[in-house]
Amino acid sequence: MYKLLEEEDLYCGAWRYRSALEETSSAVSFVQQGMWIAAKDTCTHLMTVAGSNSQEVSHVPEEEMNLWQELWIQCAKRLNQWDLISEFAQQNSWHSLLLESAWKAGDWSAMKDVLVKHASALPRDSVDIKIYQSFIAIHDTKPGDVEGLCLQAIQLSLRNWLTLPVRPSGPHYAMLRSFQRIIELRESAHIIDQVTTNRHGSIPEIKSILSRWRERLPNWWEDPVVWSDVLLWRQSVFSLLNSAFKQIVKVNSAIGYIGHHETAWSINRFSHIARKHKLMEVCLNSLTQICKLPNIEIHDAFVKLREQVKCYFKLGPIHLRGGLYIINTTHLDYFTSAQKAEFFQLKGEFLAKIGVADEAHAAFDTSVSLYGSTAKGWLAWGRFCDQQFLETGSIACGEYAITCFLQAARSRGTAAHRCLARVLWLFSFYDEGSALARVFEKHAEPLPSWIWIPWISQLLTSLSSPSEAPQVAAILSQIASHQPQALYYILRTFLLEQRELMQKRHAQQLQQQQQRKQQQQSQSHAIRQVMPSPPPAAGSLSSSSASRSRSPASSPSASSPAAATAAAASTAMEVESSAGGASPLPSSPTVATQQRSGGVPGSAPPSARAAHDDSTPQLRSSGSGPLRTALSWADQ
Repeated sequence: MYKLLEEEDLYCGAWRYRSALEETSSAVSFVQQGMWIAAKDTCTHLMTVAGSNSQEVSHVPEEEMNLWQELWIQCAKRLNQWDLISEFAQQNSWHSLLLESAWKAGDWSAMKDVLVKHASALPRDSVDIKIYQSFIAIHDTKPGDVEGLCLQAIQLSLRNWLTLPVRPSGPHYAMLRSFQRIIELRESAHIIDQVTTNRHGSIPEIKSILSRWRERLPNWWEDPVVWSDVLLWRQSVFSLLNSAFKQIVKVNSAIGYIGHHETAWSINRFSHIARKHKLMEVCLNSLTQICKLPNIEIHDAFVKLREQVKCYFKLGPIHLRGGLYIINTTHLDYFTSAQKAEFFQLKGEFLAKIGVADEAHAAFDTSVSLYGSTAKGWLAWGRFCDQQFLETGSIACGEYAITCFLQAARSRGTAAHRCLARVLWLFSFYDEGSALARVFEKHAEPLPSWIWIPWISQLLTSLSSPSEAPQVAAILSQIASHQPQALYYILRTFLLEQRELMQKRHAQQLQQQQQRKQQQQSQSHAIRQVMPSPPPAAGSLSSSSASRSRSPASSPSASSPAAATAAAASTAMEVESSAGGASPLPSSPTVATQQRSGGVPGSAPPSARAAHDDSTPQLRSSGSGPLRTALSWADQ
């Protein structure tokens, strides 16, 4: 069911869950990820083991073995190995696959044999069979038979369309591709009809059809097999045009070589798609067909060399020297300035990959000198300088990177606009001479303000940096002048967030101040509880002592000397703290002893007096000024 609905992910997931061998699961995963070479090698190994009747696959069900063949055929199709597919189809009497491989390989006699000899084994009401019959009719220069076959194919396609669900799915897209092939079959029949009847006045109409074919292409992310179906058939039509216009090559070469030019363009396009799908071998094998053409345009030759060099660049370090050799041995006299600049850009990328930094800088410099408005050259040079900045930390490399990225953005390159975030990141680095800021200000000023609209939030954040604020403020002013609506809402949100942050910060500061104040109050309260009461005046102390000597039992203020001592100690501590000294009173055993005894020094026992005499010099040595006076009072 998943296969009929063309739900590839669900189909692969189901087989990974139910596969008996781990190699089967690996092959399915390779196919799902587009790793066709690895998947084909895995399936080939499994099929070889199964063919040798090994005990390793004796427990594998037949459905899983059929899956190996199916995956192997898919991989061979993507890798454009139609000779292997044809051999496999002949060995297994797979007629529909043999028919497909015959027309892909251009073997028209094999196609006729399959359609005639094995017509009963082929499905009758099949759109693909009608299309193959139309191919043979056009190749045999029988355009009159094509219209009826196309009408039958359209009826079958509409009937199949009605059986599909309402929701668009994979089979819908397959039917749409079939409709496109039918339309191009009718246009091909019209071209062959005009050519075979020697109607040279219809050449503008033929050119119009060929220009529409260049615009009517699949999406680049679609399966390479879809591209192969479209472009290979067009190449067969172009070969018929070449045969028809061979006689007028000397009279009008532009018309005589029109088929060769369209063939070269189709090959380059298919090679480009193969490279995008990481099928490097398919791309290189396809590009070799251009060398067989007798005449191609300069632009097609340039595209062929560019695709070939890029394939070598993607293949890895082993092929870097080969790609660099192609660039160095190419004669650039026939190319335009833009094409020469792109060649030097590719040379710089190869040299940078090899590790020759100075020669890479020289190649990039030559590229932008030849054609200064090329965004690709500036962007490639900027990426190289950015990588050098990350590796070496050189401010000069950072300056070059900012300059190149901003010049690429000035050239209106679509990929360069995404590098503005990298420019802001490089601009945020601090250097003592403000070289990065000067370079940014110099090259950012000529840029249109709308380029910076996607990065308004980052620009507002940069306002908090003193080194970035002047340059960023100028850009924001330009945006406010030309695109005020784009700036207003983001700026309003930014200001509200900043106000909220300031309020939170102010509240935290107030809370911290209150906590510090409470801590100070608690510390002062603890000190007051530890220290004794302040002592009375000296006159009251002498009168109190006299009254106590007269009548100790009747004196109501027996603890006044201790209070006087505590007051003196408190006064001394305050003076001492104001003078910057540390107060030793909380650790003085003399004051504590007098408080506990509650009497005069003369009434203390000898043991206490001896201990007091021993500790007094320590206290006296630790104090000075008023504190010594308080300690002398305590001794008395």
